[in-house]
Amino acid sequence: SLAYYSQQALQENAVNTAIALGMEAVAIPSPNALAENALFNAAVTPGTRHVLPEADVTLATTISTDGLYGLSSSGNPFGDPLDTSVKYWDLETGQVIHTLTGHTAAVWDVAFSPDGTQALSCDADGVIILWNLADGTEVKRFQAGVKWVLTVTFTPDGKGFVSGGGDNLNNADFSPDSTELVLWDIASGEIVRRFEGHQKPVWGVAVSADGQSLLSASADPFGTGGTVDNSVRMWNIETGEEQRQFNSDLTGFLSVAFTPDGTGALAGLGGGDPVVMYYNLTDGTERRFEQAHTDAIWAVSITRDGRTALSGGGDNLMILWSVETGKPIRTFIGHGSAVLGATISPDGRIGFSAGSFDTTLRIWDLVNGAEIQQNSIGQSAPTTVFTLNQSQTQALLGTSDGGVVLWDTTENRLIYSLDGHKTEIRSVAISPDGKFGATGAINDTDAGEENADILVWNLETGEEVYRLVGHTREVNALAFSPDGSRLYSGSND
Repeated sequence: SLAYYSQQALQENAVNTAIALGMEAVAIPSPNALAENALFNAAVTPGTRHVLPEADVTLATTISTDGLYGLSSSGNPFGDPLDTSVKYWDLETGQVIHTLTGHTAAVWDVAFSPDGTQALSCDADGVIILWNLADGTEVKRFQAGVKWVLTVTFTPDGKGFVSGGGDNLNNADFSPDSTELVLWDIASGEIVRRFEGHQKPVWGVAVSADGQSLLSASADPFGTGGTVDNSVRMWNIETGEEQRQFNSDLTGFLSVAFTPDGTGALAGLGGGDPVVMYYNLTDGTERRFEQAHTDAIWAVSITRDGRTALSGGGDNLMILWSVETGKPIRTFIGHGSAVLGATISPDGRIGFSAGSFDTTLRIWDLVNGAEIQQNSIGQSAPTTVFTLNQSQTQALLGTSDGGVVLWDTTENRLIYSLDGHKTEIRSVAISPDGKFGATGAINDTDAGEENADILVWNLETGEEVYRLVGHTREVNALAFSPDGSRLYSGSND
C-alpha cells in the first residue's frame, strides 16, 4: 500500500518522498490508521522538506489547429530556473506525449506550426528552437538580437515565423534599440525583415490568416520609465510598413490576436486598465469589453468562427467572452496565481490554461464550465508503486492509469513523464548505476492483449529502450542484477 511505501521511504531517510506518499495515502477515501500514522511519522521526522512540489512558473500555452494537442512552457524568468522544458500534451487524455528539452532559460512562449507537426519555443536568453513533434527532437535553433524573446508565431505557410522581445526588461536603462520585432526564414535561419517603431518590449504577436498582416503588442509592465509605448500596431509583412496604430493612455498591451477574417483584433491591457479591447482594422474604430478582470490580461485567444474569445489575467481568472457583445459568458476559477496562458480550441469547446506560480496546467470544458484535467507534476492518477535510486536523489513512480514519472527528490520536481504503458503499473526498478529503469504493468484484456508489458527506460534521456513481452498476468516484481546486465521479473502467471 501507499502507507507501506511511505514507511519504507522513511526508513531509507527519504523524508520528502515519505511525506508525499503519506499525503497520497490519506487522500484515499476513508483512509485507515496505518495511512494516518505513516503521514504523521514522516511529518515529525527532523529535517528539511518540501510538502508541495517545487516547480517553475508556467509561462505559456497554445492549442493545435485541430484542437487535439497542446503545448506549454515553463521557467523562472527572475531567478535560476529549475525547469526550462516545453511539454507536448494530448488534450483528450491530459497526458504528456513529449517533454522537449534544450532551453537553459525561462521559455516565454510556444507555437504550433500550421500543420501541427512542428513547434517553436523562445526563451529569456534570446534562443528560439524549432521542434519535431513526432519524436520530440530539436530541428534547428535561432539566436535573436535581444536577450528576452517574449513571443513567437508561425506564418500561415509554415515557412517563416515572427518573434518579438526586448532587453533590460527590469532595468530603467531601456532604449528603442533594446526592442526587436522580426520575420525569420526557417530554411536559411536568417532574419528577412525588421519592423521598426516600438519603443518598449514586444509582448504579443499575431499573423493574419492570409499571411499579409502582422499585429504586435507593446508594454512596459515593470515600469522601466523613459519613452512610453502602450501600443498595438498593424504591419504589412511584405514591406515592413506600419499600417495602423492603437494606443492606450493608462497602460500597455500584453497580448493580441486577429479575428479569423483579419478585419479585427483583440488585445489585452495591463494592470492599470485591465480590459479586453476590440479594434476594427478597416476603419480604426475601437470598442471596450465589459471590465471583468481586476489585473493585467496576459493572454487572449479567439475561436475559428470569431464568436467567442478567452482571456487569462493576473487576477488568477480565465474568462470566456462573447466577441459580439463584449460581455463575459463564464468565469473559470481555480488557479492560485496569474493565468499567463489561456488558449481556446478552434471549435470553442476546450480551454487550456496555465497558472504561473501555482505550476498547474488545466483543461476546461468551456460549454459546461467543468475542469476536465489538472496537471502539476505530470501524473493524474493515484501512485501505485515507487522505488528510489541508490543515492535516493530520484524516485521512479507508477500510477493506476499507466503513467510513469521520474522525480527529483532533492529539488522536488518532475524530470520526465514516461509514456508507454496503457494499464496500471504494478512494479518498478532502477538499475544500480541509476541509468536505467524498468516498469511492469498488468495485461490489457479489454484491448485483447494477452501479454503484460515490461518497459525498460533510459533515465538520462527519458526514452524507451526495450519492450519485453511474455508474461500473461500482471508483473508484480522487478529487480536488476547487481551489475545491471540482467532484469528479473515475477508475475501471477
